[in-house]
Amino acid sequence: MYGGNGWVELYGCKACLAQFKMTGENRGDLKITNGQKWCYEGPHTIKDLDAKGDDRRIFADLAVITGSPTEMNERIRALDGNQDIKVLKLQGDCDGNDVILDISLPNLKEVQFHDVGMERIVLNQELTPNVEKIWMQNPSQSDEPDFTILCPKLKECSIYYWGPGDFEWVLNMLETATLLETFDSYKLRVGYLKFASNHLRSIRLHRAELLGRIDLWAPRLTNLNLQAAYDLQEVHFLKDHALKKDLPENFRFSSALNVDSTNAILGEQAVKAILAHPRFRGTKKDLENDFDDF
Repeated sequence: MYGGNGWVELYGCKACLAQFKMTGENRGDLKITNGQKWCYEGPHTIKDLDAKGDDRRIFADLAVITGSPTEMNERIRALDGNQDIKVLKLQGDCDGNDVILDISLPNLKEVQFHDVGMERIVLNQELTPNVEKIWMQNPSQSDEPDFTILCPKLKECSIYYWGPGDFEWVLNMLETATLLETFDSYKLRVGYLKFASNHLRSIRLHRAELLGRIDLWAPRLTNLNLQAAYDLQEVHFLKDHALKKDLPENFRFSSALNVDSTNAILGEQAVKAILAHPRFRGTKKDLENDFDDF
């Protein structure tokens, strides 16, 4: 991130969840100002592997696919029908759109796309019926990707750096994900989003720069991050939905709704809708933009 105080870069270790921050006036002069770069304790460590359950161990149910697009496609095809794979990680160089994932992995629960450049993705009830977690970073350079992601058991979804482009695949994914619990995004450049889940508690739409409207059926929502959403004109908290019938009888949820609108520019309707939400405890001033921490 860059703002009035210079550059800020945030890093996190996915093994032990430790974080560190680098700051400086120029990007070439960044220094660590919080945390440490290397991890020496916990599950991520330089020590030898020890117990059978060490989190750094490569498990039989994990497949990591790297290499050239041709090599990756061959290795993906070799997994077709594999009933042991529960976690699949595809990692490339973000150059081109040549990798295809449309195979049967009946027990797959988690799939990650790391800068891989996908031409085609098919995750659905026929091929991958048990997917619960999807993590994407630079999944495609195309503005019209051939993505079909229809996972009814999806609980966690993260998308970093995609768009602008045809985002129908995102809408279809969210429409199917009625068990969704968390949605995390950064620079997801789409114009409209609609969420519908009785289980959804956290939505992060950081730097959703093209987002103009969101519709939400999320009776358990407690965190809505709209940080640096520059053109969010409309926020609609739906009063009724077909999922309502699945809530417990006389359902009540009293936890506060926290809204982070730091550096956002919210339209009049969006502000009024948030203020009118019965679980929002803030004021109009809390929703006004200030650019102190961009």
